[in-house]
Amino acid sequence: MSRIGQEIRREKRRARRISSSYTGRSAPYRGRDPAPLLGLAALLARLDDYYLDGVDALTGGGSYGYGATTLTAQAAYLLFLSRYHPPEGFRPEWDEYPQVALRMVDAAGRVAWDEAGGYYYKSPSEPEIYLLADGHMVYALVEAYRFTGDAKYLDQAKRVVAALDRLLGDPDGKGYYALPPAVPSLGYKSLSSSCYAFKACALIYQETGEEAYLDKARDVMEFMMGELYGGDGIVYHHEYKGAVCSGDIWCPGCNFRVLQYLDYLNDLEKNGQAATKDHPYGRSRASARVGRRRRSGDVLRRLFPGRGAGFNPAPAGVIPAHTRSAGATG
Repeated sequence: MSRIGQEIRREKRRARRISSSYTGRSAPYRGRDPAPLLGLAALLARLDDYYLDGVDALTGGGSYGYGATTLTAQAAYLLFLSRYHPPEGFRPEWDEYPQVALRMVDAAGRVAWDEAGGYYYKSPSEPEIYLLADGHMVYALVEAYRFTGDAKYLDQAKRVVAALDRLLGDPDGKGYYALPPAVPSLGYKSLSSSCYAFKACALIYQETGEEAYLDKARDVMEFMMGELYGGDGIVYHHEYKGAVCSGDIWCPGCNFRVLQYLDYLNDLEKNGQAATKDHPYGRSRASARVGRRRRSGDVLRRLFPGRGAGFNPAPAGVIPAHTRSAGATG
């Protein structure tokens, strides 16, 4: 049998295993076992020649128009994280996942990198800077550096952040716009992309020790908690043309991510480059939940002394009433 035929048979076997893992489930994997999700990411990467433009076209950018580079970076980052979660039992494919991730990072560099601008395109068909895509690519680039020790990946990550500063940075130092134009009267900032910008800067700080990157992360967090946080336990979804949205325009997932990153920022402030909160499940989940609630409040009170005491996330299922003026809802 030819090498290509063998590869096709192997991928079919993997696909059957993965699809059987998904049958009858609403969640991608059971409990803490990430194997089916990792297997799916690796399968899609191989079938799509390591840059997920086919997946992007088939799914509409993951159903949200995120673009091929964002999908590629997300999958690559997930596969890199497999290194921190040794499998139970004999799973020889586990060792392949970081190599697949590295190929994905390199493929994005070939297909979607703008050398003159120093950033990644949202996709080859949409050649513009995009905070969601470029923030995620920094995640993947930092992990590529950690995996290989090759400084070119860290240098690339630093170039991306420099491009974000130049092309999407708020002129008043209040974080980053999600996409051009970076003009307060016209621009759009989102909570989700701001979270990714925060972590991108924090990761580079951890690898370099350069305080400027920690300052950037602090600025992003200050924007999120100073402008998007409504004082009613909700961090709202976006700011558009200088107006913050209100009502039910908020995302529980993004709010949980903010809590996680407040904890991460606290870790960075206390431990500097030795911080460990950038790796999921670094501690037991129970201790992480208790510590996160306590330390998230500490960080908020330190950042905003006048508002921190009122930080009281709403109980599950409750959307508290508030009186913020309505902004854009798009």
